[in-house]
Amino acid sequence: MRVVHLSLHRDPAGRRARDLLAAWPTLAEHAPAIARAGVHVEVLHAGAHDETVEHGGVRYVFDRSSRVLRQRLRRAQADVVHAHGLIHAVRLWSMRRGLGHTPFLVQDHGARPITGIRAWLWRHALAGAAVAFTTAEQAAAYGRGGALRPDQRVFAVPVASSTFTPGDRAAARRRTGITGHPAALWLGRLDANKDPFTILDAVARASTLVPTLALWMAWTSGALEGAVRRRVADDPRLADRVHLLGRLPHADVEPWLRAADVLVQGSHHESGGYAVIEALACGTPVIVSDIPSFRALTGAGAVGRLIPVDDARGFAEALMEGPRVTREAVRAHFDAHLAWDVIGRQWRACYQQMAAQ
Repeated sequence: MRVVHLSLHRDPAGRRARDLLAAWPTLAEHAPAIARAGVHVEVLHAGAHDETVEHGGVRYVFDRSSRVLRQRLRRAQADVVHAHGLIHAVRLWSMRRGLGHTPFLVQDHGARPITGIRAWLWRHALAGAAVAFTTAEQAAAYGRGGALRPDQRVFAVPVASSTFTPGDRAAARRRTGITGHPAALWLGRLDANKDPFTILDAVARASTLVPTLALWMAWTSGALEGAVRRRVADDPRLADRVHLLGRLPHADVEPWLRAADVLVQGSHHESGGYAVIEALACGTPVIVSDIPSFRALTGAGAVGRLIPVDDARGFAEALMEGPRVTREAVRAHFDAHLAWDVIGRQWRACYQQMAAQ
């Protein structure tokens, strides 16, 4: 079976192909995992430079011109086209022209449900295509807004995996210098969706009964950084136990996840949840908001605690009680349901179903 992955998402930093593959783990690992499952995969990607590289047994073609990418897609004679990013639905419709009845699938990578004229445009642009989410439950919000048809074919496959491992936890704790019992780690963007203030409120509440609790926070962007720093500094329950690490390079995330007792996140919406996936890969239990993607990733809470969104009291109680599962069980769950090779086989099955119909 011949499958083409198509991405129109351009790197804002304009990096070369090898640098981009090093910086974006999912781009580097996704297609090769599917190739290991016995599928012939080629990647066509919008790029800042015209380049072709081989990586993981997969040919990656980067091109600056959407017109050239469209021509390459038509010449590829794919059995299935796997496009990335619902946010590009309308642009992808133009890429589909000339492909005839070639099965076409669009995978969500964090688009938000829409309504109005944009939903109408998506509905028509995605006509005849399949869509994929971490869980089929996520598709319902798009259907209610009118962006998806009632008969739209939906596949449920985790948005990504991770190559992180549990490793040497004692060495990780020495390297990071993490302290606290429990030592909780928060990773993500400092924005309203990630809701750092609910977690800070939870830590403040829990600290009265668990004075050894510590929270370590790292982020990739910081729209709320000033407000978070003020909240921590102004509350004596937080000032000595919340450690603001700032921007943490991805290469340094693995030892922090290995060292932490638990990952805590209060997101309102997530297409997948990369930090949660990486935590589970390290064997680290999670305390996270009860949203569709986190339910799917944790096996409905089998390897983590699911707390209602905005529920600081619930998060506090979970932090005070601690994990209910061993690190070995967390990693076993990851190996069975979230490892790259598992995802590769899931995608092969999806493609086979699409090609057969």
